[in-house]
Amino acid sequence: MNLEFKKDILFRELKQDILSGVFPPGYRFPPELEFAKRKGVSFQTLRSALGMLCASGLIARIPGKGTFVLDAASRSKPKTAGTGTILLLFPEYCGTPGDSPLFDRELMLSVMNEAYLRGSKMIPGNQKHDAEHLLERFQRGEISGIIWDRLLPEKRDLAAVLRDNGVPQALVNRKMEGIPSISCDYPAALRQAGRFLRTIGHQNILLIDFLPTRDVYRQREQTLREIFLYEEDQDVSEFILSLPKSDPSNWYRIAKAWQQNPRLTAMIVSSIHYPAFQKFMEETQIAVPRELSVIVWGESDLFSRKSPQGYTILTEPRRAVGVKAVEQLFHILKGKTISKEPIMLDGELILRKGCALPRTTKGKD
Repeated sequence: MNLEFKKDILFRELKQDILSGVFPPGYRFPPELEFAKRKGVSFQTLRSALGMLCASGLIARIPGKGTFVLDAASRSKPKTAGTGTILLLFPEYCGTPGDSPLFDRELMLSVMNEAYLRGSKMIPGNQKHDAEHLLERFQRGEISGIIWDRLLPEKRDLAAVLRDNGVPQALVNRKMEGIPSISCDYPAALRQAGRFLRTIGHQNILLIDFLPTRDVYRQREQTLREIFLYEEDQDVSEFILSLPKSDPSNWYRIAKAWQQNPRLTAMIVSSIHYPAFQKFMEETQIAVPRELSVIVWGESDLFSRKSPQGYTILTEPRRAVGVKAVEQLFHILKGKTISKEPIMLDGELILRKGCALPRTTKGKD
């Protein structure tokens, strides 16, 4: 059975009214709440249909002024791919690529290369300072699309306005209806690392991470259950160490967890906490990998695939994410169908000498 959503039916009806002249060029639609009530649909259904009309080039939504039907000349203007500029906006950007964190530089390089191969260029920017007049810049042809890396909450309304006006956008590590989203599959990446450790004999693995909300904590709990093949009612909290960011005493908390669980033989450590973990290693003089196998999760300027430390790395595929984000922008420009579900990419496990068979434990059962 071929089922249609209400937004698709409404889009088709409004499109026919525009093309037949019921809504002539320059016609201003009523306020959205009033228009939704008149059409007998929800506010969200109407916004979705209007967004589809914008993407089709039939209407324009001008913030503070309203929604207008475009004339035939504007509607017939083709969208061309292969030219223009992609704006890559970070939550923070210092203005110089070389001084940016490694995490940002990896994405920057990927987007720049992929844009170049498609006949475009990339310019980086800051969401707080470089997100002014984006709709006008798009309409003037200054930018052909926008990639938001970790879209700030206060910029979601702006992204929605741009979406409703047909501006090609892609989100990295965030989700929003009507905009393609590309992320690392964090639970899958952790399962990959944990199952590798379990495969070589480790049964007691500590995850050290920054878990800002209860939902994130529960997600990590579920991931550990899948790694250890535990039942839903089995407690895995002893294998999770949630630490705040940049707390000088974090290294001591790691040492305490190590001391309290004598059977620990492996750790998966967020790169956010790498400085604290390094301090813990210096203070305790634990032998790696004889006493402890280590996987560092994520790359930073302190720890990367080029750093001399021999720990195995589980890294987010920032370069693959950049390629996929540019690809989604060009799908939009060419009028192709984009994925409604978030695109999740696997992490990359880079093996080094920091992992080995568990040879010793600190105690006995």
